[in-house]
Amino acid sequence: MKFSNQLIANIARTLQIAILSGTDIVDHLRTFEIEEEDGELSLTAASLERIDAEIYEMLSKVEAERLNENTTDG
Repeated sequence: MKFSNQLIANIARTLQIAILSGTDIVDHLRTFEIEEEDGELSLTAASLERIDAEIYEMLSKVEAERLNENTTDG
């Protein structure tokens, strides 16, 4: 059994998030829900949606902080 390209890409993306946010990669990986399909391990649809939502939330916070810095600098 192998990891799917989708799973590998999301492990890499999650590692980047952990580095940027200063959080523990292990905590993120524990939340992964995986299913087997055609001999490959992939994230479930629910797990993929959760990861995407977390990334969107993090990016929104970064953008809000950047906008706040720009308004306080000017």
